[in-house]
Amino acid sequence: MSTVKYKIPENWINTYLAPRYPDLVAPFREAADITLSALQNGQLDNSELATLLTYAASPKSILAENVVEMLGKLANAFPSAQEAIAEMATSKKQAMRSKALMALQFLAPGPLHEQIYANALRDTSKTIRATAAQVIQKSNLKTLLPVLAAAIECESDEEIRSWLNDSHSILRDGYCLKKIIEEQIVWVTYQDANGSRSKSFSTDSHAHELEAWVRLMTSQRSPRT
Repeated sequence: MSTVKYKIPENWINTYLAPRYPDLVAPFREAADITLSALQNGQLDNSELATLLTYAASPKSILAENVVEMLGKLANAFPSAQEAIAEMATSKKQAMRSKALMALQFLAPGPLHEQIYANALRDTSKTIRATAAQVIQKSNLKTLLPVLAAAIECESDEEIRSWLNDSHSILRDGYCLKKIIEEQIVWVTYQDANGSRSKSFSTDSHAHELEAWVRLMTSQRSPRT
């Protein structure tokens, strides 16, 4: 029996999903029943996994995103679910590759993350490249710092390179700096397990104040779990 917890959100189904998307109640319940049963009984049939993948590919985001979360949770207990996520990550459809990145956020970090994230940093879609950098940062995967640095060197899109740089800096140092020349300020974004905080400093005095602020943020930082 898996230690991963899943509970069918009956209140959400009744108060949100059913009134707004009545046609999605049945497929959502089917997916939820499959997930709950698999985690309780330790069995996930190929036909059940295929059903989940069908719903994960739905153009209805409210269904697809919830089922993607289910797949990520199932991947903690079933190698077949991990294989399914790996296949999603190599799909010709950008939406499915993006959903693979989403699913990984519900799976305990491991080799699959490093493999998929590293490939996503080279994706043809700039949106996926930026998303990969963000989830690498949020997952605190410092082992991918060299891969992220290499991606920055290869990135031709200026906006995406900026995203990659920010994620690399936050992952490496815990914060990133952005100089806004016309306003003569430096914008600092600090992030830890509790979320992100930002503060601006004037270009004339930012160094001393920034150092003190980062020390303060670091002293309040909760350890990542």
